[in-house]
Amino acid sequence: PPAPPRPADEPPRELTRGQAVTIEDLGPFAGTVRIEAAWWAPGQADGDTVALVLDDDRRVGDDGDLVFFNQPVHASGAVRMAGKLQTGAADEVEPGSDSVEIDVTTLPEGRSRVLVALALDATSGTTFAQVPVTVGIVDPVTCRRLAEFRLSGGDETVMILAEVYRRGDSWRLRAVGQGYAEGLAALVIEHGVVVDD
Repeated sequence: PPAPPRPADEPPRELTRGQAVTIEDLGPFAGTVRIEAAWWAPGQADGDTVALVLDDDRRVGDDGDLVFFNQPVHASGAVRMAGKLQTGAADEVEPGSDSVEIDVTTLPEGRSRVLVALALDATSGTTFAQVPVTVGIVDPVTCRRLAEFRLSGGDETVMILAEVYRRGDSWRLRAVGQGYAEGLAALVIEHGVVVDD
């Protein structure tokens, strides 16, 4: 059975790298979750979230299963780039931030997981050794932060932050933290995306 609703003022659940939880256990879950990334770096290095919509074999069906700034919404509408985080002031955004929204109820048949990664600006020379990331799991309906975790790395410029996947009749979330020193191409090729030379 789903977990009872959590009080609105309850702090977010702290997760650790590698930990997996059933999303319903974090609070009421209507099928949509937002994954927010916030980071700070010297010179405020820019970065972008990307998402991969995968099958049970952790492969894309086609290149349309890569969701990123040039293709910000999956054809199904199930995954979309949700943009930089608001600071609270009118029309102001947090520069070291980005987010992805996932609606598992509209994922196409045969797609059972979504990876969310953060790619740092490849021209900045910045790696995850200098850029710790805080990842928040948010209910987009109430904007309540359900869980959060912190990740850091070494010489990687791309890191898988989180994975949302189906297990039986429930949806789970894993805090990942797997980095790629070879950049975004290495991540997407590993999951079946064809990259032009």
